[in-house]
Amino acid sequence: MQQWWLFFSIALITTFSPGPAVLFAVSNALGMGARATVFGSLGNVLGLSLLSLLAFVGLGLGLATSPPAFFTLKIAGAAYLVYLALQQWQQSRQNKAVLAGVPQKRRQIFRQGFVVAITNPKAILFFSALFPQFIQPDQAAWLQFSMLTVTFIFCSLISHGSYLLLAHKLRPYLQQPKAARWLNRISALLLLFIGVSLLWTESGH
Repeated sequence: MQQWWLFFSIALITTFSPGPAVLFAVSNALGMGARATVFGSLGNVLGLSLLSLLAFVGLGLGLATSPPAFFTLKIAGAAYLVYLALQQWQQSRQNKAVLAGVPQKRRQIFRQGFVVAITNPKAILFFSALFPQFIQPDQAAWLQFSMLTVTFIFCSLISHGSYLLLAHKLRPYLQQPKAARWLNRISALLLLFIGVSLLWTESGH
């Protein structure tokens, strides 16, 4: 039980640390509302569950220890963040009502949340490298892996929920066309910065 609390603390700190998933959730919450953004969080949860399953069967560890495979995945993740940044910037140039297309975009938000999760190098390393440290050899591995996965997903939902609540509170002040436009641009630049930083790091600079 003591080990579980240690893992819970690490998972909570990790999920609350600002990163692609958090930034994606906040920008969607401010742009489209908390209710619509839930689909992004659900997509993220599905992605995390898949990563956990891959780590359990050994594929996650294989990716983490295979430089070419891990490099390719990191490049793909960075490129996808740049793509999201360009989409966000394009939104800032549109003068349509913010909530106009939400029903049509829910599936897209879900898919984006999923892709952000499965291409996140931090999540892959977390599942592949940290999970084994909390697995007891004298107990069923699949049961322990499941418990750790549920714990991590729970922490992720707490994190996203907290950020979404904060974004929802600020949304009325940021819904003016000019404020919304600049908010989209700032979000786009932050996503672009993270994506380009990852690409720059992986290129050996």
